[in-house]
Amino acid sequence: VRRIVLEVGHAPGAEPDFGAGVGMSTPWQLVTNNLNRLFQGTGKTLVIPTSAAQTESVGAVSGMDFTASQILSIVAPHRQADTGDTAVVYAVWLPGYFNDGSMRRMDVLGVSIGTTGVIAMFKPVINGTGMLPGVRRFVEQTTLVHEFGHVAGLVNNGVTMTTAHHDSAHGAHCTNTDCVMYWQNEGANDLLSFINRRVTTDNVTLFGAECLADAAQAAR
Repeated sequence: VRRIVLEVGHAPGAEPDFGAGVGMSTPWQLVTNNLNRLFQGTGKTLVIPTSAAQTESVGAVSGMDFTASQILSIVAPHRQADTGDTAVVYAVWLPGYFNDGSMRRMDVLGVSIGTTGVIAMFKPVINGTGMLPGVRRFVEQTTLVHEFGHVAGLVNNGVTMTTAHHDSAHGAHCTNTDCVMYWQNEGANDLLSFINRRVTTDNVTLFGAECLADAAQAAR
C-alpha cells in the first residue's frame, strides 16, 4: 500500500464538524497532523478531506441504534474499493449510538469494525461532551485518530510491536495512558480527561512513543 484514502460519509443531521477550534489553525488539522505523523517516513501518500464539500451523504438512516452489520450495510453502497496500491478507509458519522449486539452503548464515541477498514462515529455522544464547540471538535478529531489507529493495525492488531505495550485485557489498546490508543479513550468521559491533559493545539502528537515506534518498524 502506497496510498491511503480516507473517505467520509454522514447521515443527515450527523455531519462532521470541520470548524477550527481553540488552538486549531486549520480545519481538521489535528487529524491531518496525526495521521501524517503515524506514516512519517514511510513514503505513503494520505488523502484526507478537510471540508464538508469533500464528504458525502449516505442518505437517511432509520433508528437510533447501529450494530456493526448495520453500519457495514450503510457504508457498502458508498465506499470505493481498494485498488492496486491504494487502500480506502471509510468513516461514517451517524445520528445515534453503537449497539454491541446486546445493548446500546451511550458512552462510545466511535468504533472501528474489525478488519473492514470501516469506522463509525456517533454524533449524539460527541455532541454530549461539552457546550463549547472547540471542545467537541477536539473530541471528534481525537476519536477519529484513535479509530484510525485500529485500522492501521495498532496495537498488536496486525502491526508487530517493538516493545510490550499491548493492554491485552482491553483488546487492541495501549498500556500508555498518555497515548491516544489507551483503551478508555473510546469513552466520552475519559477522552475528555485525556484531552484536558494532552491537547492544547492542533499540532500535538496524540500517539505515544510505543505506537509510533511500531508504525515506523512496520514501514521498513
